[in-house]
Amino acid sequence: MDERDFGSYDFDGSDRQLFQRAQSCEHKIHEPSIVLVAPRPGDKIADPVHIVGRGTAFEGMTHLRIRDHAGRVIAKGTALGGAAGIPKDFAATLRFSAQPAGRTGFVEAYELSVKDGAEIRQVRVPVIFRDATSEAGCRTIRVGRSPRERR
Repeated sequence: MDERDFGSYDFDGSDRQLFQRAQSCEHKIHEPSIVLVAPRPGDKIADPVHIVGRGTAFEGMTHLRIRDHAGRVIAKGTALGGAAGIPKDFAATLRFSAQPAGRTGFVEAYELSVKDGAEIRQVRVPVIFRDATSEAGCRTIRVGRSPRERR
């Protein structure tokens, strides 16, 4: 392999040429502003919920919340991640403020707009709420008359 395999460039090492090269480079990597790593879509969650992600937001502040099937916010908080376009890992543990309505819901992460406070760059992950009694190995006991008592 020789330099012909890489193409030939007239490069004199000057700052001007370095600047021109940098401007002409079209290899930009675009990554989402916020990515949720855990929980993943379809995961079963229970109180408290540990949320892990990676992102960049204004002043590093990523807002988090959990909504139930009815759309009610049952947990909310913030996590410190990256800022100024430089992504960084974040993590937070949220506790439920109310019992979820239904078995499904969403974990959401978003940034607040500096301009008007609107929610921007929102990410939603569908989750399933774990039923604490059935998941802990407990059984459901039916209360009523036995077949012998019905006679």
